[in-house]
Amino acid sequence: MMTTTTPLPRILLAEDEKHLAKGISYNLEKRGYEVEVAPRGDTALELGSTQGFDLIILDVMMPGLDGFEVCRELRNRQILTPILMLTARHETENRIRGIQLGADDYLGKPFNLDELLARVEALLRRRKWDEQAPPTQPTDHELGSVLFNTNLMTLSGSAGQKVSLTVIEARLLQLFIAESGRTIARTEILKKVWGFNEETQTRTLDNFIMRLRAHLATVGGSADWIESVRGVGYRFSPTFTNL
Repeated sequence: MMTTTTPLPRILLAEDEKHLAKGISYNLEKRGYEVEVAPRGDTALELGSTQGFDLIILDVMMPGLDGFEVCRELRNRQILTPILMLTARHETENRIRGIQLGADDYLGKPFNLDELLARVEALLRRRKWDEQAPPTQPTDHELGSVLFNTNLMTLSGSAGQKVSLTVIEARLLQLFIAESGRTIARTEILKKVWGFNEETQTRTLDNFIMRLRAHLATVGGSADWIESVRGVGYRFSPTFTNL
């Protein structure tokens, strides 16, 4: 009897610090991942665009192209591979910028190795869940004048506007739709969308909410559809219909 083996998850590590790249690669490979290292931003962009990785770990400060430029261009090319950005711990503006450009998560340097591995596992787990979602689930939702396609991860407006969502943005919007009209606590959102509920990640959630509101407004919806509930979380309350 022939047996089939599950291919190892493939990770692109874009990091120009040789010792750090070597250490991260070693520990990822010990966990059963296949790792390719790109020491330059332009190399990372080429590999990330053509090689079909399951996850990209992207340092901000790199030669050739910086991590922001790589992230922006990958999303412009409709590459929706989850991206974990590595940034200096205290550079809040850089973390916000990375998320606004399409990164799915960030980790400040210097970081704890166990935290990096946990974030990698969470991003890969969510990607696997998305790939295994039952085909019977509705793929289109009407949100007022906006159409949300869950398979393509796109928002479309009645005037032809179109926005591509990242994996995290799409999961966040799917959660809001499933719980429409209910106030969802921050901790619940973090656990269901990111896979953890650490208090330190609330800023990440706020940044993604800001970006999702902007996307909805861009395609003719309203940023007000996502309401902030002080001290609790968020509530999503447009009128929508499954197609």
